[in-house]
Amino acid sequence: NLGKEYELDTSYNPKSIYLSLLTNPTRPLLVNLFLSSSYGYNYRRSYFARSGYVYFYLYFRPSKRWSFSLMGNNWVELNPERKVEEITTRLRPGIWFAITKDMNIGVYEETVLSNKTGALSHRIGLSFSFNFLPKSWFYLALNDLETKDEGIFLPQERIVALKVKYLFFW
Repeated sequence: NLGKEYELDTSYNPKSIYLSLLTNPTRPLLVNLFLSSSYGYNYRRSYFARSGYVYFYLYFRPSKRWSFSLMGNNWVELNPERKVEEITTRLRPGIWFAITKDMNIGVYEETVLSNKTGALSHRIGLSFSFNFLPKSWFYLALNDLETKDEGIFLPQERIVALKVKYLFFW
């Protein structure tokens, strides 16, 4: 990806490259890998620089009832001198169980880490989904987020969400 862009009254030539790999989703093991490298404006640090991004997703379904997933992201921020400013990593393992063909329950954990400060946040989630009619779903999710403040994790958000998706026929 090449071209001319304007950001904050500045004209620059962004450069980015993307590479993606996805295996056959009908197999018991699914692998998705995405890599990118780009040059642009880093809003968090207020300068133009390069950055990189790595995403992976592994999904394993050993039986009709059980499935396991592991998702991860790495953001690599460089400074204008092309030295590593910070690497932020997010890991999210999960376990899913099919109660019936139309009912699923799952639990996942998510940790965000920084190469400078260690663990930044920790999240635990629980979800229940029910496919009660074709293309119509009921979802219930519980989510607990803790962030690190002065070396200890403190509760940040505790959420219960209920969602119903229903397909109307006309």
